[in-house]
Amino acid sequence: MRSPPHPEVAYNRASIQLCNSEACSLISHRCLQLRNEEYIHTRRAITYKLFCPDTDTNRTKIHIPAAIFRLRTGHCRFHSHLHEIGLHPDDRCDTCGILETVEHFLMLCSKYAEARHTLQRSIQHLSIDFDWITLLNNTKTIPFVIAFLQQAGRAL
Repeated sequence: MRSPPHPEVAYNRASIQLCNSEACSLISHRCLQLRNEEYIHTRRAITYKLFCPDTDTNRTKIHIPAAIFRLRTGHCRFHSHLHEIGLHPDDRCDTCGILETVEHFLMLCSKYAEARHTLQRSIQHLSIDFDWITLLNNTKTIPFVIAFLQQAGRAL
């Protein structure tokens, strides 16, 4: 993609920004594609395929056992954990401003209210408590938690 000349003109500045963002998007997509192509030949991907033939080795999808393990242990990409290990400046949720934990993500954060409401409706027939510990430790609720994760689109 070519950026137009004369960046001092407002229209051209907007065009340059658009071209740069499109270029970044294309580069990012291609890098992800190359990483996945390389990953499928790694020892880890081959091992997964050996023991779990139905496992999709595409790294862009949620790896369900790992996601549940991370939620149960709290070792996720939530600010509380990242701050604890020195990778984030604070431990607060960007949306709510309160401590960002697994409990906050599953039960409280307003950003995921719609996904949470769907989760509540999905498990109401099970007649169990709607709390985060039950959700993560009851085998009947795990499929619904996975659906919640997919709807929320939050990286763990």
